[in-house]
Amino acid sequence: MDVNRVTMLGRLAADVTVWESPKGAKVARFTVALNRQYKNPETHKLVKKVSWVPVAVWGSRVKPCQEYLGKGSLVFVEGHIETSSWIDKEGKKRQSMHVSASNVKFLSGKKEKEEKKNGS
Repeated sequence: MDVNRVTMLGRLAADVTVWESPKGAKVARFTVALNRQYKNPETHKLVKKVSWVPVAVWGSRVKPCQEYLGKGSLVFVEGHIETSSWIDKEGKKRQSMHVSASNVKFLSGKKEKEEKKNGS
């Protein structure tokens, strides 16, 4: 039995972008920055590492993501990993992986960020 399930908590690296698929479906895309710290076993120094994970959101969840999320927003994402393939402009086959989100919980959003910026 295979399991393809992703659960992550992180901050948006940039604002949400929305586009339309060739079949007319709206898709929200954003990248989540995941921070990890560990001690290097050789140097015993603390190492900080950031992983950048692309996320795609479909259907009725697109508009709320676009309205409430922005760069720096804290999000909890559940979903599964998908692979996309395409031919680039030079005719080479390309592949990428992303998380296809089934659930996105907004833990902070644009409004909260704007209020802090404006001193409210």
